[in-house]
Amino acid sequence: MDYFTDASRTNPSVIVGFGQHPSGSGGIYLYTNNGSITGAWTGHTILASGNCYERTRPITFPGNTFPNVVASCKDQIILFNNPGNTGGNPVTDTWTQTVLNSTGGTHQIRIADIDGDGKLDIVCSASKSLGTSPNFILYQDTPTSWQKVDGPGSLQDDIDVISVSGAHDAIVGPAADNSGIYWFAYPGSRTGSWTRNFLGVGNKGTTVAAGTKDGKDYVIVASNEEPWTGGLAYYTQPADPTQPWLGTTVDATYRAVHEISTGTLGSDPYFIAAEEEQACIAGGDDYHAHIPCRVTLFRFSGGSLTAVQLFDQGTQNQSVLPYKGGLLVVGANHGVYGGFPALQGWIVPAPSPPGKE
Repeated sequence: MDYFTDASRTNPSVIVGFGQHPSGSGGIYLYTNNGSITGAWTGHTILASGNCYERTRPITFPGNTFPNVVASCKDQIILFNNPGNTGGNPVTDTWTQTVLNSTGGTHQIRIADIDGDGKLDIVCSASKSLGTSPNFILYQDTPTSWQKVDGPGSLQDDIDVISVSGAHDAIVGPAADNSGIYWFAYPGSRTGSWTRNFLGVGNKGTTVAAGTKDGKDYVIVASNEEPWTGGLAYYTQPADPTQPWLGTTVDATYRAVHEISTGTLGSDPYFIAAEEEQACIAGGDDYHAHIPCRVTLFRFSGGSLTAVQLFDQGTQNQSVLPYKGGLLVVGANHGVYGGFPALQGWIVPAPSPPGKE
């Protein structure tokens, strides 16, 4: 989700990648509205077919007016070039494709400058469902030239970029051998050896996301695969970040959390944890009886952590965009397990001034 068609950056559009299971054609689609995000939305085809599952991310290069899209699609990493940047129309014209990696897709994509050359790189996790291993990084030389290098630590299906002790190029994620969550500092060169540092407990199915609180990055973790270790928790940096981090349990009942978003609402850090719809569908391993499939905004404010539930029928993927001082959150379930079927959005209003909430 980003301002894919609106140069004024006031009216957002949404990109959705579809999988081909159980019988769909897949593809990538752009959704635009009629001038109001609460009005009618219309889908436009960017790519008509292909297993474009799990993740898409916006990426903008120098000189671009509009963001482009990086997607895991057809067991490849593909850059879809926004025609608005070359005088075309993003809604009606063809989004040309640049294949950045032809040998495997990914479960999670992060965009960051890892090697410090001022150019955005693409950080990709492994993918159990696609059979992609290990995780890898696509280092940008130019928008049309990229170097693929295996990433650190044999991390599994989730990954993020974090600042540790002032270094803005560390990578964090769950180890494929189920031994825990680890962070790795950039070794100083693209092909150098990354040093592994234990952060906290978690199996290879753990979902991770990095946020910033009190001037330091922290890591939120959540169970997405049995055994349900710890539910939803976050870890903060100790004085020596090479030692195990300081863990705080938020809610031990959370499970099947596939995506976590982080950011700032007003001056307060927040994170959004979303349980997939399987958590409230009886019969599966993810099911927790008598608890809804929660999509919850957690906000650090006034020394405490407050929770606001946005939805009770789950979401598999989510994206968040600052919107009118608040947030626009868009989510989508799998659509194949019998849960809430639609692409959905929630508006979190701008926070009230201090003392007036």
